[in-house]
This record gives sequence, C-alpha cells and structure tokens, in this order.
Amino acid sequence: MTKSLKLKGKKRRISFDSVINYELEYKENIFVLLDKHIEERLHTKPSLSVYEKFKLIKKERDKYFLTNLGVLFSINKDDYFPLVKIECARFKGDNTKVFLDQATFDEDIMDSIENTMKFIKRNIKLSATIGEVYRQDRWEYPLLALREVIINAVVHRDYSILGSDIKVAIFDDMIEVTNPGVFMIDKEKLGLGYSELRNQNLGNIFKKFQIIEQWGTGYEKIQNELKNYPEIKIEIDDESTFVQVKLVKTIE
Repeated sequence: MTKSLKLKGKKRRISFDSVINYELEYKENIFVLLDKHIEERLHTKPSLSVYEKFKLIKKERDKYFLTNLGVLFSINKDDYFPLVKIECARFKGDNTKVFLDQATFDEDIMDSIENTMKFIKRNIKLSATIGEVYRQDRWEYPLLALREVIINAVVHRDYSILGSDIKVAIFDDMIEVTNPGVFMIDKEKLGLGYSELRNQNLGNIFKKFQIIEQWGTGYEKIQNELKNYPEIKIEIDDESTFVQVKLVKTIE
C-alpha cells in the first residue's frame, strides 16, 4: 500500500483491516482455521453471510474479495503478511546473549495468543503457599495482566508495517512485549476508558469471540491485576514506531 493510500485511509478514518485486497478472491475453505473457532465457540455454521458480517470479505463486481482482515485469517496470510506472528524467547539473565527457550507462533491469530500464554507459563515460576485450609498457587507474574498485554499487542499492532512482528522476551527480571505501531491515543489516557482501535474489525471479531470484553478496558484490567503484585511495575515506551510494554520486577 502506498503512502498516499495510507494517508487517505487515515483521513477518512478507514481502518487498514477493512481495505479490500483485489488480488485475492474468496474460495471455499480459505478460512479453514477460523471456521473451527466459529463452529466451536459461536456454535454457528460458517457461511458467506457470516464472513460478510465479520468484514472478512466484500462483494464487488459480482465477486467476493478478501479484506485485509480476511487475509489475516486466511490460508494465504503468509503470502501477504509473512510476519504476522508472535516470536517468543526466554533469555538467561538480563540480556539477549543466551537463549534458554524459543518459539514462533504464526498460525491462527487466536491460537497464537493462547500458545504464547502457554510459553510464558512454561518459562516463569509457580510458587505455592499453604494457608489454614487451602494451598494457594501464585505465578511469578500476573497471568491475566500478561494476557491483556498480548491481546492488546495483537489488536492494536500496525499490520501495514510488513517488516516486523510481535516479540515477547522473558528475562530474569522482566517480561517485555513489543509490537509494531504507535498508540492511537495519548499514553496518559490508558486505563481511563478511552479507546481508539487501529483495527476496528479485528477488535469486533475479538469481542464477538469474547477475547476482549469491552474496548478501552484492557489497561484498567492490567492495573487492577498489578495491585496484587506490588513487586511488579509496568513500564510503557511508545516513543518510536513500536509500543513496548514491560512488566518489571522491583524486588528480587
């Protein structure tokens, strides 16, 4: 997409995920991975009307073409968005010199989120305390907060930046999530209910599948989870073309 087209889309407030890809016509089973989620989570049979409702396809000149959102969920994703993936790594110490574990998740977007969380749990500690009656397990980092950070990275990333992916780096002293694109609102407004989705249709699908509950509440949920982890602080860097969120240990 040319720079002029990007600017025109922004001026009209057209999200990148709604733009039609005229190179890619709809064909049967092109959404095979998403079809599984539609059937299992929504208890609905996949159909053209469902795809149209989700803004995955659009009819023009008596043909159905995929939107950019449709491409992201299609079997042709890697042909157009080869770096729509989540790279995960566990490093030794506080630098990137030595890998202890590594994984790439580039399948279905929704599955990638869940697999990233499994990777994180595999690489952080789980401790237990014994109360008067029950044993209480406590992860090294708040998992619900981390899941919100990952979801935000996927929903808000700039998919028009083709040369970058989402990165999740686990160090001894912090977890760092980096995604392409800058905030659509001022950082100071995070957690106050403000929301402006870069990828509106992707956000609508995530809401339909109950991956997100309500726009603008993600960082509020993160802050609430961190109240139970006084030894963890959140740091956000949005000074470049990337957003980087860190959950940092303040007490060893």
